[in-house]
Amino acid sequence: MHQQKRQPELVEGNLPVFVFPTELIFYADDQSTHKQVLTLYNPYEFALKFKVLCTTPNKYVVVDAAGAVKPQCCVDIVIRHRDVRSCHYGVIDKFRLQVSEQS
Repeated sequence: MHQQKRQPELVEGNLPVFVFPTELIFYADDQSTHKQVLTLYNPYEFALKFKVLCTTPNKYVVVDAAGAVKPQCCVDIVIRHRDVRSCHYGVIDKFRLQVSEQS
């Protein structure tokens, strides 16, 4: 039996990938939470490139904010909260991963 390779189904230019965890929670009084890891998994048979964007980039350091993920591999992206002040308590910031096929 011959198995055919399937290309991912694109919907309006979106390329589905797996990112864990789906939410990062930073606690001001727990310094161990000020550094967290996002894991990006590429389930496809081709390499992907990625870039991490944030609504408030001055509050965070993203180690290796852009890069590539080999086919069927994953990368860990380290995110550090660098501006923990009371004026930021309860504020929800958003991160976005731009992902595309690596050319």
